[in-house]
Amino acid sequence: MKIFVYNVRPDEVSFIKEWQTNHPDVEVATTQDFFTVDTIDKAAGYTGISALQTIPYPRELFKKMAAMHITFLALRNVGVDNLDLQAASDYGIKISNVPAYSPYAIAEFSVTQVLNLLRRTKYIDRQQLAGDFHWSPDFMGHELRKQTVGVIGTGRIGRHAMAIYQAFGASLMAYDPTIEAGDHDGVTYVATPEEIFKVADVITLHAPAVKSNFHLINATTLKMMKPTAIIVNTARGALIDLDALQKALANHEIAGAALDAFENETAAMQQFDTTEKLTDPQLIALGKLPNVLLSPHMAFHTDVAVNNMVNGSLNSLLEFGRQNQSEFQVG
Repeated sequence: MKIFVYNVRPDEVSFIKEWQTNHPDVEVATTQDFFTVDTIDKAAGYTGISALQTIPYPRELFKKMAAMHITFLALRNVGVDNLDLQAASDYGIKISNVPAYSPYAIAEFSVTQVLNLLRRTKYIDRQQLAGDFHWSPDFMGHELRKQTVGVIGTGRIGRHAMAIYQAFGASLMAYDPTIEAGDHDGVTYVATPEEIFKVADVITLHAPAVKSNFHLINATTLKMMKPTAIIVNTARGALIDLDALQKALANHEIAGAALDAFENETAAMQQFDTTEKLTDPQLIALGKLPNVLLSPHMAFHTDVAVNNMVNGSLNSLLEFGRQNQSEFQVG
């Protein structure tokens, strides 16, 4: 089998080399380029592609894959909302993802950002960078154990986040459309997200970017929240109406936000070697606020996660090749 790997970052190289050493009968080639209609020709003669990106996989890309007799695409991530899945099915492209490369990594990062907001660490950093190194009233924060945390989406990542919050002693509410309202292992599940919006001190998002969740956080739901509430999103950018969030922060309708995912993420956000500067005026303005934390979609980024992403993707391609599976496979 011959595998072509797109958008390879330096942190993935050693794991790819190790996998290839353990599979000497498989030819693996790599590129730092994203997988696009303009770059697919690099994979000519290969049978499977591994890719990791937040930019779209459009219909034309799958059409070209089929024309080149490349029938397998293995993502090195979870999300498939940026794929034209109907096109993949139409052209007979088999797809896999890595659904659990490390839910711990994302859960831990989301809780870390909550702690940073509660303990106002950005205020400390800003003052230190300005040359002031002394106590300030701005530093007074809140203890996590005294907070009511609302978790929206309790799949693998959400469940691990809840376990961490429980260890801190926080009170937990949760919403998941697949779980009945009521008490489950010390977590109060509610029937609607609105019940969380009205009560929670911390709202943390771990839900998929399905149609029903589009702009779950919007002008209406933001007005339901406490002025002391904070929002953390390490899931998908489409869950939050960023315009509405910016206005809510400006009007002190909520107390802060930590964002690791954004609508219309640019390719540059996922490139390690770019010299491109942040130009989005909205993100620039948000990033200047002391009560807003921004990160470039990297909550997953640990050594364990990267190893699992690489191995999960390449192993899936190996299975596709061995079994020549005919069914569409994601999950």
